[in-house]
Amino acid sequence: MGVVEFNQEPEKPVEIRAMIHNLSDSADYELRICDYGNINGACEHVGGIFNPLETKRASLATTPYTTVKDLNGRGAIPSISSNVDGICHISGIELEQNLAGADSMIGRSLSLFEKDDTVPIACCVIGSSNPWTLLPEKSDDWALKSLKIESFIS
Repeated sequence: MGVVEFNQEPEKPVEIRAMIHNLSDSADYELRICDYGNINGACEHVGGIFNPLETKRASLATTPYTTVKDLNGRGAIPSISSNVDGICHISGIELEQNLAGADSMIGRSLSLFEKDDTVPIACCVIGSSNPWTLLPEKSDDWALKSLKIESFIS
């Protein structure tokens, strides 16, 4: 269904490039980084939007450091559109996420939703296309971290 590439340089947001095909003609969609990498059961168990700036209190109530509108820059690309051929090209989008560390996107899911819907129509687990990509080029340099998602699983 498509290829999505995430790239990150030190102390910068994650940049996204993608080409997604076999979509409805001239339709609106959303991409979301979701909490869980469990894509079993037609993407029913991916969870909510992953926001690494949220914390859980002892009462298990979520206390975001940011407002809901700020989630768009954290774990969601709220508006992408397909062309008349059912293809969507994405570039120049940045998310305040990380490809490494305790709040990494790796192992979580990337889900495709129809605009304003709550049920994903496709999803995949975010993983590295190259096992060496996340290792430093030099022992003291984590200069470039990137990963590539090979395809969506629907």
